[in-house]
Amino acid sequence: MHRLKLFRCTFALLCLVSATAQQQKDWYSLAVKLQPQYDPRPTICMVIRTGEWFETVVETGKTRTIVSGKLEEAKNHVFPLELEISQGDDHHSIVDRRIYELRLGIPAKYPVVQEMSNHPPGFEREVRLFHDSCPEP
Repeated sequence: MHRLKLFRCTFALLCLVSATAQQQKDWYSLAVKLQPQYDPRPTICMVIRTGEWFETVVETGKTRTIVSGKLEEAKNHVFPLELEISQGDDHHSIVDRRIYELRLGIPAKYPVVQEMSNHPPGFEREVRLFHDSCPEP
């Protein structure tokens, strides 16, 4: 048994493939579908990693959308996600911070916690987490 471990480590390619596969397990694609009446680009998809803060800025005309947050490791196949979205222009913006519990591939329309919001109801988002790359629109 000891000899097999030494044999595997002598082949650098096998060690590299094993390490790369382990690193890719932590990477996910997060798709956030926004309200189309506010932003003509209704879906933003980004590659994120568990345990690391992310931020994406999308500008469409005068509208700037900032999506930021942190995805935690799954517990019982549920990924806690802290998500903050700011949308607006130079004169006015709406901001909300919500916490979702995501399952791979299943859309979450409602957060489990809404920490902050400066806009009236009706600006719901659909949030999905994928283990693959971002889906085609």
